[in-house]
Amino acid sequence: MEQERNRLRIKFVKHPAFRDVYVTGAHGGVSPGGDIYFVLHTDRRPLPEAEEVITDDAGHPVEVRQVYAGDEQVVRELLVGISLTPDTALSLAQWLIGRAEEARRTGPTFPAAH
Repeated sequence: MEQERNRLRIKFVKHPAFRDVYVTGAHGGVSPGGDIYFVLHTDRRPLPEAEEVITDDAGHPVEVRQVYAGDEQVVRELLVGISLTPDTALSLAQWLIGRAEEARRTGPTFPAAH
């Protein structure tokens, strides 16, 4: 009979600030303390600051104009800053590469929503 190995059970608990986010990129580098620091971001079109409704003399809407604050064509929304050790960064990188290769091999598991 094989002797049972030592076990460590790890429970997953979501932090109150946990959220799912869609990421389009990252920016960062090596911190002064030697850790890896980066920010995950998502790129999107700017949202209007307001809408103006143009009405006719009877008060019926005839046109809706969107009002933008600036002339930005893309908004890069910073989602979260992450700091980790070089060893953890390498481990995470290897894990991500493995999941990316798996996703390319298997493709989507259900149809994309349209």
